[in-house]
Amino acid sequence: MKNGIIISILTAIIVYFYISENTSLKILAIVLTILAAIYLFSKQAVVYNYYKSKLSDFKQDSSAPFININKVSWKILMLIPNMDKMTAKHIVHNRRHFGNYKNFDDFFKMNQIPEEKREEIKKYIFI
Repeated sequence: MKNGIIISILTAIIVYFYISENTSLKILAIVLTILAAIYLFSKQAVVYNYYKSKLSDFKQDSSAPFININKVSWKILMLIPNMDKMTAKHIVHNRRHFGNYKNFDDFFKMNQIPEEKREEIKKYIFI
């Protein structure tokens, strides 16, 4: 939602600059368009690499959970050990259709995660 509002405002500014008679404003609009495109296409890669590096630095016993289950995409969820693609997509699908998860019991029950995987997954996520 927040990204959509920012993109809409930026688009309005860029369009205003494009239709302007001033050449410098048109050049500014082109630069802003390029920067916006770079941001949109690189944001997911940056976020993914951030979580990937956090996971590689994760220490089983002393590190705190760092993945907010109500915020991340299925690609980031797949970084968690014992998390397959279908489970990750199912988690995101349920979150979008039924709302954010309230607690771990709700999360595990709704996504039908087996008992043997729960403790391992719980090390990496928080709600």
